[in-house]
Amino acid sequence: IDSFVTYYPFYQNQFGLLQNFLFGRQGYASTKVAARGMIITTYDILKHEIQNEKIFNVATGWQIAKEAQPQPPVRLVNRFSNAETILRNEKIDLPGRHLLETIHFLTEAEVAPTSLSNIVKGYIKAPEDFHASQAIITKALVALVEHKILLLSNGTYRITSDIEQRLLDEMNQYPVQIFKKKQQVIAAFKNAAFIKALGKISDNNTPYDFYITSDNDDELTNPGLKQLKLKVKSLYSYGDDRSEDIEQIKTQFQNDKDVIWLAPESSHFKEIDRLLEEIERIKYLEDKYQDPKSDEAIIVRAFQAERSTKENRLKELVEQSLVEGNSIYLYNTAQLDKTNWQTTVNGLQRQVINNVYRQRLSAQLSDAIADRIIKEGNNQRLHTFFTGEAADFQFFDAQGIFIGESLKPAEQILFKIRNTFVDGATLEKDLEIPPTGFSFGTVITTIAALMRGGKIMAKHNGSEKFSWKDDGVAAMFGNAREFRKASFKAIAKSLNTTQKNSIVTALQEMECETHTGKKIDWNTNDFDLVNAVRELAKRFCDKVDDMKRQNKDFDALFSNLENSKDQLGNFTGAVSEANYIDKAESYLTETDMFAKAVKEIVDAEKFIRNNLDKIRQWKTFADGVSDELTKAAKADENIAILVPTFNSLYKGEVVKNFKSLQDTVQKIKDAYFILMQAAATDMAANYSTLQKDADVLLKEIATLPAGLNDEANAKANNILQYASQRTFASVDFDYDVKDKQTRFTYSEMLSFIQLFNSYKTDIEIIKSGLIKSAPPKPTPGTAATPTKKTFSATLPGKKVKVSEYKIWLQNELQKISGAEADDEIEIN
Repeated sequence: IDSFVTYYPFYQNQFGLLQNFLFGRQGYASTKVAARGMIITTYDILKHEIQNEKIFNVATGWQIAKEAQPQPPVRLVNRFSNAETILRNEKIDLPGRHLLETIHFLTEAEVAPTSLSNIVKGYIKAPEDFHASQAIITKALVALVEHKILLLSNGTYRITSDIEQRLLDEMNQYPVQIFKKKQQVIAAFKNAAFIKALGKISDNNTPYDFYITSDNDDELTNPGLKQLKLKVKSLYSYGDDRSEDIEQIKTQFQNDKDVIWLAPESSHFKEIDRLLEEIERIKYLEDKYQDPKSDEAIIVRAFQAERSTKENRLKELVEQSLVEGNSIYLYNTAQLDKTNWQTTVNGLQRQVINNVYRQRLSAQLSDAIADRIIKEGNNQRLHTFFTGEAADFQFFDAQGIFIGESLKPAEQILFKIRNTFVDGATLEKDLEIPPTGFSFGTVITTIAALMRGGKIMAKHNGSEKFSWKDDGVAAMFGNAREFRKASFKAIAKSLNTTQKNSIVTALQEMECETHTGKKIDWNTNDFDLVNAVRELAKRFCDKVDDMKRQNKDFDALFSNLENSKDQLGNFTGAVSEANYIDKAESYLTETDMFAKAVKEIVDAEKFIRNNLDKIRQWKTFADGVSDELTKAAKADENIAILVPTFNSLYKGEVVKNFKSLQDTVQKIKDAYFILMQAAATDMAANYSTLQKDADVLLKEIATLPAGLNDEANAKANNILQYASQRTFASVDFDYDVKDKQTRFTYSEMLSFIQLFNSYKTDIEIIKSGLIKSAPPKPTPGTAATPTKKTFSATLPGKKVKVSEYKIWLQNELQKISGAEADDEIEIN
């Protein structure tokens, strides 16, 4: 109060403003000249402006400016006059000169900004007039800005200069084309937070992109998929009645389930239109005056700041028009506001998603699961990959058996690849669009499950893949690029449960895994089952060839296996997509034949391993027995029958005939034993006698003078040794024609029996030729007297058969074959 009383009818701060107005902030504010000028101006204000005012009224900014600068520049005078005319024409009851003088005073004082509040304060005479005057001053300022008398920049006003006025005139003369304003509105829509918030939405943890465009199809968003649509009506598309436009949209698009319409609020259209024009005109000046050293450049830079303000205001108005607009979908409209717009529109978007993606899944899968499905070796773990996933993805049961053929994702994919190969990229593209909306992870994982379940085949890098175990399949599902290159096709025909069970059971009974190294069970796909039949048949055909190479007599012993090989050979042809079902059905009709052929080869393989050497030994033995009889010139009725029987069985199916061969060779052995035993008994009897005779002879020689019968002694020892080796009366042999102990055959024993008499004769000859005393030494010059030998002979009897006599006589003649004419014979 003291300050007010002291400075009344001025405010204290007005003197600082006056000082700067008169002399500038760097002028003569502290000189005597400045002080005298301030006093004179204050006196003029009091005398000319204040003395007739009401009590408590204070000096205004325009009063101070009027007295402080009684002769303003012509430029300002023109502006003052124009302002008066403009406000009068606009029927604004406010002196335009006074308003501009107030602004001029504040501007030149350079202390207080020329904001609306400061202008009102500088214009009014009493503080209580502030609120009453603010409205009309605001209206006046707007009118003067529109007529380019004032410039509004960053919330402050200033009077335009001549250059500014010229530039403003140029701006006003620049025609802004309607298409440019439409472009700017579209650009503003595109950058609006409202549009960006609606461009993406998540539903059931799955992201969806909306294709947002204007009613003229200007793109506000550009997603990869454009089936979910949201159209925004342009502010320049409204007619005279916005409500009628909304009704027209409702009627025209009432059945379009894939598009939501947004009708922005149009109440701010005029301001938006004006801002768009001003922004375009400022841009025009910016493009025209690009020289930074020109007089216009400074002013253009100020305009640039003003353009930023206008653009921000435009952004606010566009955002507001969108937030306060109306949504239209399926003949239903909703009024939006800043509290409900996002909830409301998001709800409509989810309706669009449900209507467009009517076959979508309740969730989506990760592509990482596909790689795990193919690489997992334990079937019983497959179902764990989908634990916690939706029912649409329960492809496997607890045993790892594929049970998902009727699930939505499997059905969709199988339908698309039912007739031809389709590459992964096409499947991904076709299934991500409505009505399915499958993610890449769902597509690749479902195809991996189908591959594991044997429901599809693949083609990759030129080769066909029928099983998840085939080379290269893991690479297809472990790399997205390889998957997109690969092609897939549904297996059109499949084995029914009974057929598959029959094949699996048969292959397991034949120990397919043992022979081929591939496990076969009820999880094995149809193609692999048929391929397993082929590999098993080929393996056993190879076994026949291997056995044939290893055994020269194979064809003779196993002639039936060639037929088995031919039967299995019918199943060794290539298995393909086109023939595997036919091959499976063919196999099922000949399962017994196939199993029989396999069994024959298995039996032959076991036979070769366990019994082939036996029958070969039996064969050698039977042939040897026959040879022995031939060499001995003997005949045996039983052996004559048994050996041909054995040979006949041997040339037949030896595996089948093994027991008969064994029985027959045993009979041959028994018959041969009888012959051998008889021969051994005779041989032993004869040679035991010979052994005794040789032993007696040696004892006799021992009694004679030494050195006289050395030769006879050696011969007698040889005969003794020879006889002692042939005195075994029993025989023992396995499947060998030789006795185990003597190593003599039957024919040899018979020969030894025939030689007995010869050796007996030798004994007699040796005995007859013994020298019992030393001969006298010859007189020198006299020839030696030859020694006379005496041979003894014993008649076989008084009466014998001629044959026996002939034998005796032959032996006697042999005995004396070396005798001299003078030797003598003693006949007993």
